[in-house]
Amino acid sequence: EQFPNLILRRSGAMPDDDIWVTGTLGDASLGLKLLESGFASAQPPDRSLSGVEGNYLLSRLLDPTPRVSAAQALAEAGLAIAMIDISDGLLGDFGHIAKQSAVGGSIRLDYLPLSPHFRSLASILTADPFSLVLSGGEDYELCFTSPPANREKIAEIMKKCGIEATPIGIVTSLPGVKVVKDDGTAYI
Repeated sequence: EQFPNLILRRSGAMPDDDIWVTGTLGDASLGLKLLESGFASAQPPDRSLSGVEGNYLLSRLLDPTPRVSAAQALAEAGLAIAMIDISDGLLGDFGHIAKQSAVGGSIRLDYLPLSPHFRSLASILTADPFSLVLSGGEDYELCFTSPPANREKIAEIMKKCGIEATPIGIVTSLPGVKVVKDDGTAYI
């Protein structure tokens, strides 16, 4: 058995751990909305949907980049406790970590990393852009947990990998995953 200590499971998250994600979220889901709106056709129904932003979002949907190097670096450094790739949406995938770790989580809506491309087109394509970020999936970013004492080390490792990582919330002892706005009120 090679490197059993480098295996990161969905279990092991502990209350007060930070919840992290790599990259940006919602891009692939918004890319799908673009396709559904006819963006890829010669005559998109809404001229505001053309351009660099749309092409970036489509590339995130059609040619995702799994964060293998980031996962390996975090495992080798022993900094991530529980990890999953975000293929089914942040809420669902972090929900797997929470369930298998017998914990819950509180995610801050205002901490979620969004690409400039997402920000510029989201309001055109959907009334609730955060639903795409939380439930869309297919971004193939990582969601992982780690004690707060590891924040600087995680930032250093991710910088070496050329990948952004953002703490977006906290693991709680109460079961269930909630999303809160910047004023502390519940989003869902």
